[in-house]
Amino acid sequence: MVRNMDIHDTLSFKDKEAGGKHGLHGHVTIFREDPETKQLSLWDEDDNIIPISGYQWILMKMFNLYLDSKHTSDSDPMGKDTSVIIPDLNRTEQLGIGLDPSEYTNMEENIASNHFIQGFMVGNGASSEDLITAKNTDYSFIDLRNPIPFRQGDIPTEEQRMYLGKYRDSAVASYFIKKFEATPNIIHSWYRTGQAWNAFDPVTQADLGPNAQNGTPKTNRIETYANITMSISSEDFAAYFANNPTESAIINELGLVAFNMKSGHRTAIESTYRPYVKPIIDYIFSTPEAVGSMSVLKDMADEAKEAVETAMDGITETHIDAFISTLTFIIASYETEISYADIRQELIDRLSAATNIGVLAYYDQNQNYVSESDKFLEYVDAIQYSDTDEAERIKLITYYTFKAIPIDTNTRWFINYRIYAN
Repeated sequence: MVRNMDIHDTLSFKDKEAGGKHGLHGHVTIFREDPETKQLSLWDEDDNIIPISGYQWILMKMFNLYLDSKHTSDSDPMGKDTSVIIPDLNRTEQLGIGLDPSEYTNMEENIASNHFIQGFMVGNGASSEDLITAKNTDYSFIDLRNPIPFRQGDIPTEEQRMYLGKYRDSAVASYFIKKFEATPNIIHSWYRTGQAWNAFDPVTQADLGPNAQNGTPKTNRIETYANITMSISSEDFAAYFANNPTESAIINELGLVAFNMKSGHRTAIESTYRPYVKPIIDYIFSTPEAVGSMSVLKDMADEAKEAVETAMDGITETHIDAFISTLTFIIASYETEISYADIRQELIDRLSAATNIGVLAYYDQNQNYVSESDKFLEYVDAIQYSDTDEAERIKLITYYTFKAIPIDTNTRWFINYRIYAN
C-alpha cells in the first residue's frame, strides 16, 4: 500500500490553505452603464456560494438521480434518491410563483432534460445596518431573503419572453424570474497569477495533453467556468417600487434558478429556428446546383414544415406563412421529380423576398457562402400570443449578496456571473 506520495500539483491542499479557491464556486462582477456615454464602470465584485440545493441539483444531473418533484404519477416516491427534499419555489409555502405544483407536467425520466439554470431572481433583503454592507449567506438557503418582482402589470409583447415566475396569489401580475441576456458559454482559459478578471488566454485543442500537438505543454493551470450575462433595465422594478413607496429602491441579493419550462406560443415557435429553419436556409444558400440533393432538401423541408406548423398552432403571420409555403413548394417539387438545379434559384428568390423572411446571404471574395441573416425571429416577435412561458420545479442553485444597487430610471446594470468548476 502506498502511504506517502509527492505529487507536483499546483492545485494541492497546501495551495488551498494559502487562500486558493478550488471546487465549485461563483464569481460575480456588476457594472453600471452611464446613461449618456454608455460606458461601464465596476460597481461590485466578489465570490458567492452554491447552496445545498445547488450541490444536490448538480449531483442529480451528474448521476441521473431522481428530482423530487412530480413524475409520471403522484404515487412516485418523492426524494427517493436523497436524504432531504429541497422544496420548489412554486410551492405556496415557499414563494408560490410559476405553475402550481398540481399543474406540473409529468416527467418520464429522473430529471427533465430541459430542467437547467435558465434565469435569475433578485431581492432587497440582504442589507443589514446600511446599504453598503450585506448579510452573510448560508448554504441552507433555498430562497432569497426577500425576492422582489422584475415586472408588475402588463408587459409589452416584445419583452414577454424575458419574464416568468408569475406570483399566483395577487391581483396584479408580478414576475419574479428574468431570463439571461444571452446563452451561457463555457470558457477554458490559461491562468496567470494576478491577471485581470476579463483576461482570456484561450485553450486550444492542440494544447490538450498529455501529448500536446503543439509540443510545448503549458505548466500554468486551466480555469474552466460557465460565463453568464444578465442585465437589469430601467423598466425592471419600476412598478414594484412605485407601488411600495416606503421601500428603498435598491436590490442587494441575487440567485440563479433552475427550472423546466412549460413553453408558450412564442418560445415554441422560436425553438424551431435553430434546429429546423436555419439549417434549411444554409443548405439552399450554400449548396451549389451541381451537388445539391433534392432528397435531402425534401426531408429537411418535411421536418421544418411539421415543426413550424405545430409550434404556430393556428396562429397566422404573413411572412412565416410565406416561409411555410416555400417548404410546401419544395416538397411538391420533389414529388413531381423537379431537380435541385432547376429549383435552387427560385428558392433563393423566394426566401430573400421582403414578403417572405428576407434572407440576406453573405459570401467571401471567392463567392463561397459564409453566413446569412433573416427576419424569421423578427416576425415571431410581432405575433400576439394567447399564452406565455411559465416555470415549474423552480430551485435556487446559487446565491449572492452584494453592495446595494440603486434602481434609477435612467440606468442599466450588467451582471457577469461565472460558475467555476476548479
